[in-house]
Amino acid sequence: MTILFSALIAPAQAFAASMNNVKVGDWVSTWSLKAFGGQHWTDAGYYKKLVDGKDAFCIEHGVDLEMSGSGYDPSVYESKLKDRLALIAYYGYQNNPSNVNYAVTQSMIWEELGDTLLTTNIPNYQSLRKSILNKVNSFNDKPSFNEQTITLNVGDSITLTDTKKRLSEFNVQTANTAGLQVSKSSNTLKLAATKDSKASGTLAYAIAKAANVGQSFVYTKGQQQKIVHFKLAQAGEFKLNIKVNHNGNVRAKKIDSDTNTALPNTKLKFEYDGKAKEVVTGKDGYAALNDIKAGTKVKITEVTAPNGYVNAGELKEVTIEPNKTIEVILGNKKQLGNVELTKIGREFGTTMYNQYYSLNGAVYGIYTEAGKKFGTITTDETGKGHLNGLALGKYYALEEKAPVGYLLNTEKLPFELKYAGQTAKVSTASIKGVDQEQFGNVTLIKEDAETGDKSQGSASLDGAVYELHRVSDDKVISEVTIEDGQGTVENIPLDDYYFLETKAPHGYLLDDQKHEFKLEYAGQDKELAITSLTVKEQVITGHFDLVKLESDQSAVSKLEELDPEQKRQNSMKDIEFTITSKTTNEVVQTGQTDANGYLKFSDLPFDTYMITETNTPEGYEGVEPFQIAITEDGQTLHYQVENKKPVVPETPKKPEQPVTPQKPTTPEKPVSPKETPAVEKQISKGTLPQTGESKNILLTIVGVIILLNVAVLIGGYHYQKRHKQ
Repeated sequence: MTILFSALIAPAQAFAASMNNVKVGDWVSTWSLKAFGGQHWTDAGYYKKLVDGKDAFCIEHGVDLEMSGSGYDPSVYESKLKDRLALIAYYGYQNNPSNVNYAVTQSMIWEELGDTLLTTNIPNYQSLRKSILNKVNSFNDKPSFNEQTITLNVGDSITLTDTKKRLSEFNVQTANTAGLQVSKSSNTLKLAATKDSKASGTLAYAIAKAANVGQSFVYTKGQQQKIVHFKLAQAGEFKLNIKVNHNGNVRAKKIDSDTNTALPNTKLKFEYDGKAKEVVTGKDGYAALNDIKAGTKVKITEVTAPNGYVNAGELKEVTIEPNKTIEVILGNKKQLGNVELTKIGREFGTTMYNQYYSLNGAVYGIYTEAGKKFGTITTDETGKGHLNGLALGKYYALEEKAPVGYLLNTEKLPFELKYAGQTAKVSTASIKGVDQEQFGNVTLIKEDAETGDKSQGSASLDGAVYELHRVSDDKVISEVTIEDGQGTVENIPLDDYYFLETKAPHGYLLDDQKHEFKLEYAGQDKELAITSLTVKEQVITGHFDLVKLESDQSAVSKLEELDPEQKRQNSMKDIEFTITSKTTNEVVQTGQTDANGYLKFSDLPFDTYMITETNTPEGYEGVEPFQIAITEDGQTLHYQVENKKPVVPETPKKPEQPVTPQKPTTPEKPVSPKETPAVEKQISKGTLPQTGESKNILLTIVGVIILLNVAVLIGGYHYQKRHKQ
């Protein structure tokens, strides 16, 4: 708190003051003066200025000042440095006046105003300057307990220690309105409250006396140097807020907690300050303890409960307040009971298998032995629940709602609450409820992706093997083999699962997809949770194509590859083929060859098929039905089918006229001209002359040669035609 001293300060006199210079020492100092542009200056000796007998200091270094005189006009000193200069004047000289201290203070003021001290022989100037500046800079620092509120009980004392070590600077007590006993030593402050102390007040100390606080005045006279008499703006004060607690009383009232009626003859114990006092309540139910020091903590307990009531061991603790009577109420009740229920699972106990099971939320009705419902218990996540406030007697618990993941248990759980004696707070009974965890079945239904529950070709949906995995850790729980289109895994815990095929059924592709599903709680009345999922199988499919050619033979050949765009001279168009499943004996597809003799059958399911040529052209020799098998997904079987065409011998070319040989010797019997056609006929038929027949040897040779050439030409033609294809 800053104390204002303006009221104590006399207004500036209208009349002028007198000034005297008194030499304090012959010390020599050299300077660089700010006001004169850094001009060097030498002070050969120091003089103390006295204005009407009060110390003053020069503030215009280097400006002339007479040794003494009058006519110095006072005015309020205004400068942004005035408070700091006042502190330097206070700590440097006013608080400890001496000649050397005046010289040091004057030099410090000149330095603070901007001059530069070059040399000085003032004794210990720098150390004295440092000490003064330390005090100036810490002037506003307060003790560590400044502004604290100190509460004391009458007769109590407290010793405060200043951890900042500033208390020793504060030696002027300015307030003690609470009337404490105060003892100050260095940096410790001891306070004591007496019965005469007031309930509240303030304790304050200052650094400076009131005489050192006020307004700083500057004195001027013509061209003479200005001089200032400094005073502090404030005394540098700290304070403590004081509260004194006077004695007080406490009384306790004993009542029936349900009816609020007073209970006499209850023995209570009051404990305080290491003492104990037992008091019996009167007809009004009160027991009192009076004239106890404020701030005293009093603990009140029941020693003996009134007849018919339970001593619950109730405790009240109060703190005595000054000049007050504190009242507390202690109630007694007839003894009641609590029942505690523990819920567990038959399989997993109190450890939950996963998120589909929880012990939280089980609801039990609590009934009297006669069947009247008293209340309910709902379990928490640990399976615990309780119900309080039951009268002593026999009861039973009946589950009304099972927690998630469990089956409802309709069995009654009997229990009894018995009297537990006067000192017991309640009578307690414990019961345990056991519920069966719900398990479930899952059925995996296997279907063809296109035909549903009917397999294609010779493929079968049965025989597929699936593993059942738990999603949380991929653990294999079970394995199932598909029979009659489905497989079931029974009696497994509720959880997140997936099926993964490990063996594909005959004629189908292996399914590498995880088929996830949730086996979820089906309700408290369902013994099993039932779910199913359908998985579509992709049958193995392949392709078959052929090229139809006419040839000199009927044949079926398997090819490594076949170009459907290839032009073939001997291709056969519009020849119909049918594909019949050997498994079902049903025609699967029918098609006709195109202009290139090409025909393709696509997406044939896994099976063995009979390929039948159903419209062989007239005169051609068809092929026998032949068999193919689709066993690999995406495979294409290539075939060449040839029909033997009718054989029409080509007319041989007329040979050139042979050179007439020399006339042979006439035989004994000439050949008859009429026999010549017979010879031609035999040649045309390709027959040789019979033994004993006569003929022209040369013509025979020529004819044989011609026939051989024709045969070679025809054979070569068909050979080339086949190989071009």
